Amino acid sequence: MKTKAWIKKGLICLLLCMGIGYYLETAEKSISVGTAASLQPVSYIDTTERKLYLTFDTAMGDSYLPEILEVLHKYRAKASFAVLGSWVEMYPDQAKMLDASGQMIFCHSMEHPLYTAVSEKEIRRDADRAMTLLTDRFTEVHRCIRPPYGAWDERTTTILWQEGLSSVLWSVDAGDWQEQATVQQITDTVLGQIKPGDIVLFQTDCPQTPQALAQILEVLKEMRFETAVLPF
Repeated sequence: MKTKAWIKKGLICLLLCMGIGYYLETAEKSISVGTAASLQPVSYIDTTERKLYLTFDTAMGDSYLPEILEVLHKYRAKASFAVLGSWVEMYPDQAKMLDASGQMIFCHSMEHPLYTAVSEKEIRRDADRAMTLLTDRFTEVHRCIRPPYGAWDERTTTILWQEGLSSVLWSVDAGDWQEQATVQQITDTVLGQIKPGDIVLFQTDCPQTPQALAQILEVLKEMRFETAVLPF
């Protein structure tokens, strides 16, 4: 009888071990999948609300930031600005103006290198320099980054994720960076594509952008769209 009892106990222990092993393996796979998913750049916000996420890259060169901020203020619109560290150094007064505006600030690198074409060390150095400078100059900086040129691969997003930075792209490009783009073309490009949850990309160095933005916001108001900052 004792032998049978020990055999029974042994079988129970074996089954428990197998169950625990299966649970740990399943949990490990779940964690792995979750981590891999988090490394995908965000280009769209899944929402049932009529929200749009306007974003601006602070490109080098002429800056029309004051005019853009004036339009945003007029329409009480919210936007997120992907800020270059080198832009802050070139336009310190405008950086202060941007900080005072209360709009969201996130990273766009330090020197705008093509991350997919440089070494891991260079990516980390550039992103760290940018975040250090932005944190010093702005009241609040969100832990996300728009990779220069929107270029990414698994290696770069993994490196940035290890640095604590989520990658953010866009789903609608206003096309204001094109030399021949007119105010109407920019307006039509955005309004012809938008849907709830879209992340819209603008630049700050295009003279047509402020006027196009005003036209777009006027129509969005009629369409009862709400503008919001990126939710991370």
